[in-house]
Amino acid sequence: MNTPNTNAEAVRHDIGLTFDFIRACIKNPALLEQVEQFADGTELVFIEKDQPFPTPKEGAKQQFIKVSHSFEVIETEFA
Repeated sequence: MNTPNTNAEAVRHDIGLTFDFIRACIKNPALLEQVEQFADGTELVFIEKDQPFPTPKEGAKQQFIKVSHSFEVIETEFA
């Protein structure tokens, strides 16, 4: 993964991931159903293949989604 060097690059990168995720949900509605089971206000955190698993924010509602060539919801016990 290329690490974005500027804030603008990071924003473009995150927007690109978001649109990729939306396209994946359109192709595979079951993926979206997995995400919808979480409460409103849950933050989706995309983890790309070369990134280490981030430390969850304490007290935050987060759902981690592994990104490789496809999107995969990661089940967690802390949320």
